[in-house]
Amino acid sequence: MARSLPRFHGQIVTDDSESLHVSTDVLIVGGGPAATWAAVAAAESGASVMLVDKGYVGASGVAATAGVGHWLVPPVPERRDEEISRRERSGGFITDRVWTEAVLDEAWERTALIPEWGYKPSAKPRSPGSLFGARPGERSFSGAAPDYLRFLRGKVKKSGVHVLDHSPALELLVDSNGTVSGATGYQRQVKRPWRVDAGAVILATGGTTWKSHSLGGDVNTGEGHLMAVEVGAHLSSMEFSNFYGMVPFGTSMDKNGFFVSASY
Repeated sequence: MARSLPRFHGQIVTDDSESLHVSTDVLIVGGGPAATWAAVAAAESGASVMLVDKGYVGASGVAATAGVGHWLVPPVPERRDEEISRRERSGGFITDRVWTEAVLDEAWERTALIPEWGYKPSAKPRSPGSLFGARPGERSFSGAAPDYLRFLRGKVKKSGVHVLDHSPALELLVDSNGTVSGATGYQRQVKRPWRVDAGAVILATGGTTWKSHSLGGDVNTGEGHLMAVEVGAHLSSMEFSNFYGMVPFGTSMDKNGFFVSASY
């Protein structure tokens, strides 16, 4: 007998043909690896979680097309310093090492749980190469994404997260103090508006590579940035968001990956 999924323990205020209104602890906007991992983590903490995406969670975002690669560096001071220093140099030393260390810690600890959760890739992971820093014998995670994203969708559902597919968020809500308190959007397949009141909102909507022709990037329309700015967020380092690499004439994508394997 199949086991039933955990029930969403937020509050369904209204759910009829005209509208959907939900109250929850955490609302996450997005459907790729960042959004799904955030949803799982929030649910593990005991929060009620709602995840909304303009596409289909598990087949959404850049990763669905371009693949996935987690930057995994063992928690060894010498290795961390080596990898972070290399990126600091290439980034003009405007990075924040404290945040970088935090990201590496989280990625190392959380991805170690994937085998315990039952994930079995259908294809052999590709060599991480220099992009993700792994050395022979070190744990790495990179390769095709479809089975990984499907697995994360399943993990999200098993964690009791309420998922709205094909339901783009259109606007963030703020309370009388100016604090973000939820979002509104539209369920395209059932043709009704939705509203979610939330104690916390996480925007995991990707970058701003729309029409850049970068692999999978046409879905990154920057709506998360726009919604945040509309309620007063300040953005930084956006001068790097319109970077396009040199590529052969006539190509359908603008990544510099061509030059990694080129002959000179």
